[in-house]
Amino acid sequence: MSLLNLPTNPTTGTTAIVGTKNYVWNGNAWIVASNYLFTSTFITVTGTVDSTSTTTGSLLVAGGVGVGKRISCESLRIQDVLFESSSISVTTTATTEIDAFSIDEYRGAKYLIQIDEGTGPTADFEMIEIILVGDNQGTVYATEYGVTTSGGELGDFSADLLIDNVMRLYFQAFTSTNKVIKLLRTGIAA
Repeated sequence: MSLLNLPTNPTTGTTAIVGTKNYVWNGNAWIVASNYLFTSTFITVTGTVDSTSTTTGSLLVAGGVGVGKRISCESLRIQDVLFESSSISVTTTATTEIDAFSIDEYRGAKYLIQIDEGTGPTADFEMIEIILVGDNQGTVYATEYGVTTSGGELGDFSADLLIDNVMRLYFQAFTSTNKVIKLLRTGIAA
């Protein structure tokens, strides 16, 4: 059995990596940190604490973070702005909810939406930008612009704001062929 070779005279919070295990000095003893794993190619953090500020979450970094390649995430919050993306398939001409958010958190949103319909040389594509804002009486104000298509618009958009203070964005396709709708929502804190 090999010795762990941990640092002597550590301060609380000192970490040491031995193999693929991370040890943390808790002030009395070295303990194995079970919420993250180090390997030669990646770090895995398995904590599930959601971040609501720069001082909360499963991983906190006091300084800056440099990223040499891409960051993949479902949402990204920068101060009072939240970027969220999603994707949904629509195969019906019925009105379909494609996004929703609470106006208690964000008064309105700007969307960049891409719709793909079909494959190969007969495929159609649409890009559109939509801005939504809701008032205190439940009215939604919407502006659609920047519509660009390869073969015509693929459906209509609408929105509502119900008593639950949730603003919903809907899409109603013109045909029942499969459409993949990808959207990026930018929201500014209320």
